[in-house]
Amino acid sequence: MSIFPFFFFFFSFSSFFPFSSSFFSFLFPRRMSSSSASSASASLAQRALPVIEDLLFTNEKANLVKNMVTFVVITRVVGRGLTNLYNRGLIRYALEWKVFILVRFFRFVKSIPYVKALIKKETDKIFAKVAKDVAPFKEGDPRNNQLPATGLPSDELRRTLDVYSNLGHVDFLGGKVSGAVYHGGEELMDVATEAIRKFSFSNPLHPDVFPGVRKMEAEVVQMVLRMFNASPTGCGTTTSGGTESILMACKAMRDWGLDVKGISEPEM
Repeated sequence: MSIFPFFFFFFSFSSFFPFSSSFFSFLFPRRMSSSSASSASASLAQRALPVIEDLLFTNEKANLVKNMVTFVVITRVVGRGLTNLYNRGLIRYALEWKVFILVRFFRFVKSIPYVKALIKKETDKIFAKVAKDVAPFKEGDPRNNQLPATGLPSDELRRTLDVYSNLGHVDFLGGKVSGAVYHGGEELMDVATEAIRKFSFSNPLHPDVFPGVRKMEAEVVQMVLRMFNASPTGCGTTTSGGTESILMACKAMRDWGLDVKGISEPEM
């Protein structure tokens, strides 16, 4: 734990406490035993202590700077607290403080060795189950952990792909999985596979080389804009998946709020 907050507090408020100078002398005594430091370092410390004490307790300019720093910090902290209270309301603000306190309390509880051991025991069980479901492995199955010295023959590679495709135990093509795969039937799968085959070796970052990819992207974006009744100036882009699309939407809203509404500290 950093000691900076302590020294900042001590520096900022030392002028308000009459015992600060004696307390500072107690923390850093002028007389230092030979066992704790050499005579040279002790002499240097004794010469430096009056200068430090002057800056902390007697120098008027230093006291003015301390008071100004203290005022700015207190104003910022109190102002932010009042702003949050105004925006959230008393009940919501109190609930957020409750969550804040509970999170830190349980974080402390989880750091207790006995509790930490119990948590690790349970998480190990969960990890074992996840490994069994997501990464099934049988003794004797090959594992490819590095690039082979020579490439595999195409027939052997196809057999390996067949093994990998049969590792799953859920019939997703038969509609046994919800949300993971958007399967529209064999005919649609064949068309999608053919489209992927035609454009698998293309790069949308180079529309001058692959104008067809750019055209498809623009048309898909326009379809979505029409679905959401976007304005004529609306625009969009494609992403690699649903998670990235949510992140991009949040970023767009954040940038718009800062540019149009002046919201510099947005909240979800």
